[in-house]
Amino acid sequence: MTLFSVLRRYNGALQSQRNYVPFAQIFLAAIYGYGESSQRDDVEAYKWLNLAAAYDKSETVEARERLEQRMTGEQIPEAQQRSSGLFVPGVRETSDT
Repeated sequence: MTLFSVLRRYNGALQSQRNYVPFAQIFLAAIYGYGESSQRDDVEAYKWLNLAAAYDKSETVEARERLEQRMTGEQIPEAQQRSSGLFVPGVRETSDT
């Protein structure tokens, strides 16, 4: 999956204002996860997918699980720590992080 396919998939997300935040988080995850315009960083990609998953986007959870398969045992807790420090207004914490 490339950055462009992620954007095409979530193209309709911008139709609703409440989808702006997860769309941006998925966009950032794609940039870091695929090295588009930056060096690939799986920890940063996971962080942004973890935050987007709080919006209960099943595709986002699946993408996060796929990313976990290429991460080391040390990277996942680091990524979870990075995402836990960020506040997402209007979204309650989930136990799947």
